[in-house]
Parts: sequence; C-alpha cells; structure tokens
Amino acid sequence: SYIQDVYAILDAVEGKKVEECGMEIAPIYCEENEVISNMDDEGAISIENSVASLQVVSDILCSRGGKAGELTVERRDFAMASLSSLTSLERMGQRAVHLSNELVNSEAHADLRNFVFTYLSQDPKQNPQRLIIHSLEILANVANCSRSPTQLADLLSQNDYSIYHELINNIENAPSNPHAADLSCVILKNVCLSQAITNLMPRHFRERLFTALTKAVNFGGIYHAELQGHSQQCLDAM
Repeated sequence: SYIQDVYAILDAVEGKKVEECGMEIAPIYCEENEVISNMDDEGAISIENSVASLQVVSDILCSRGGKAGELTVERRDFAMASLSSLTSLERMGQRAVHLSNELVNSEAHADLRNFVFTYLSQDPKQNPQRLIIHSLEILANVANCSRSPTQLADLLSQNDYSIYHELINNIENAPSNPHAADLSCVILKNVCLSQAITNLMPRHFRERLFTALTKAVNFGGIYHAELQGHSQQCLDAM
C-alpha cells in the first residue's frame, strides 16, 4: 500500500531495518550528514545500503506479476520524488554519484531506467506535469553525477533522439514553464561540455538548441535568474 511505501522509505532514510514492507528487499541508507566511520568496510556497506534504497523504488514503480494496477498516483509520485532525492548530490553527496551511475548503467535497474526516462520521450500532453518534472529532476541529477558525458549522450540519443527533442522543446517554451526549461538546460549543459558529443547531435537539433538558449537567456534575465544562468552556461559550453 501507499502507507507501507512511505514508511519503508522513511525507515530507510533513518537507517532502520525494514522487517515487513511488502517487498523483496528492505532498503537501508544513511543521510550524508550522519556521523559515520571512515573505515573502508563501513563505506562499502553505506554504498550497498544506498543501492538497496534504489531497489525499493524500483519495486514500487516497476510492476511484478501483472500488478500494474497497484501503482496508484500517490505511490508513483512518492517513489519518483524519493528517486529524485536519492540521486541528488546536494542531499546524498558522493553516494548520489554511485546511485546515478547504477541507474544509468546497471542492467539490474533497466526497468526502472525505462520507467523514469520514457516519460521524457513522449508528448508532454500525454502525462501529468508533475511526473515530467520529477523525470527531469532525476535526469538533471544523473547528468550532474555522470562519470562520462558519453553515457549521458547515449541515454538521450535513444528512440531517434526523442529525449533531445523534448528537452529542446522545453527550452523553446521557457515562458510557459521556466522550471522545465531550467532543468533541461542543466541536462544539456553536461552534454555540451564535451564538444565531441555535441558534434554527434543532429545539426538541426544543434541549431534549434542554440536559438532556444539565446531566447532563454533573455527571458531568464527578466523573469528567472536560474534559467538565465544555466542557459548561458549551456551556450558557453556549445
């Protein structure tokens, strides 16, 4: 149930062992500001427990045994918000780097990866805005944590560059949704930092992106400071 999901993830945040959460794996991880030992074995345990927390989110979002109907709006939104926190450098520190790369590269989390990022390649009118924002937040976190721009570029290039298209579309429509545009700039900035990767982007996408970023800088300068900063950084990286 939704309440069980809430308590499972909250218990994990507090480092408690989850005895009965209705899932195969009981997640455990520690907050970054907790006092922990510097010993290598405890550091390994911390990472292992963080990965277990990633698994519990996967158990919530990815249906098993044809139980897709059990994924209510509340469960989905809570799990997506939790995944956004788990992959955040600000909240999880270096553990977010490990979790983000697990999410992008591990076959064990392929279903979760597909669930999260499929929403970014679809027409925004088909999905709730909050779900798209959660997906953008997670991808922005992953982009900030990525060990290689190539990994990120491969992810964005799937399905005939459909994610690229939607990210650029978000920036083009910055006046109607500046938050989505800002997150899209954060994501693409990390791709554009590698000129070799940028050159692999289809030419018409590069041209659209340059035009959209120029307009976003001007719009952000008046209405949205973060958008101005991130769109300018993306332009500079190009």
